[in-house]
Amino acid sequence: MVLVDADTRERTLSLALELSLGRGLWTALEDSAVGSDGFGLDAHLAPDAYTSLMILPQADGASPTRELYGHSGLRPLLDALKRRFDLVVLDCGPVGLVDGRMTAVQTDATVVVVCWNATLVRHLAVTRHGLERLGGVVPGIIVNGVAETPVRRWLGDRQSDVSAAL
Repeated sequence: MVLVDADTRERTLSLALELSLGRGLWTALEDSAVGSDGFGLDAHLAPDAYTSLMILPQADGASPTRELYGHSGLRPLLDALKRRFDLVVLDCGPVGLVDGRMTAVQTDATVVVVCWNATLVRHLAVTRHGLERLGGVVPGIIVNGVAETPVRRWLGDRQSDVSAAL
């Protein structure tokens, strides 16, 4: 499995994992002629210290104003990653922004992750509908940061389902 920090604006994944590298997603795209896989992936990937997960981070100094979705090397890079790994996960910026939305529709599927009580349901419906109109596949939405009390209220009499919902 490979995890790609495709959030060009924030680099939150790379920062959260404390990856400080001179190479990463943008350098992989720029080095597309290097290596047998066409991308010299090994030079750009960082192994997770605790699992077999590989990470393609945002390199230090990457410009937050560059748009990933329009890069001619994105589709070939995704294809090279798919040939090498069983699962390729992209951490994109918000799908409400053009870069996140257009990158998301170039993937096999997009799972939208939202924070409980911070995103209106109608905004999720608009997001899902917009991605699907662009040809994206949205198999589901993940809600994180859910506290047990609101879930119990929402479930009402279905208290036995609380543990399954959390």
